[in-house]
Amino acid sequence: RARVNKIFIVGNLTRDPERVVFDSGKIKATFTVAVNRLHDREKADYFTVIVWNALAENCCKYLAQGKKCAVVGSHESRKYEKDGVEHTVWEVAADNVEFLSPVER
Repeated sequence: RARVNKIFIVGNLTRDPERVVFDSGKIKATFTVAVNRLHDREKADYFTVIVWNALAENCCKYLAQGKKCAVVGSHESRKYEKDGVEHTVWEVAADNVEFLSPVER
């Protein structure tokens, strides 16, 4: 089934991926990608990326702060409440991550 909500980003990680292993055995990794704006290189947009299981393991293994990657996925929102205030967070649920920086041996 084709998705209408599709996002493609290319940028650099602002920090190393954070890995979480759940009691169920599922693995989740989260990282932020900074994407420079086309007509103003001094500005960037920041995207929080979520990856699961084998893709999460590979991202933790091969990505680090400053590394370049391409992400394909969907833009999703979630809401939470803190101190009586409702917040909305936008994230990229990644289907695929390409590692664009050379792998150091």
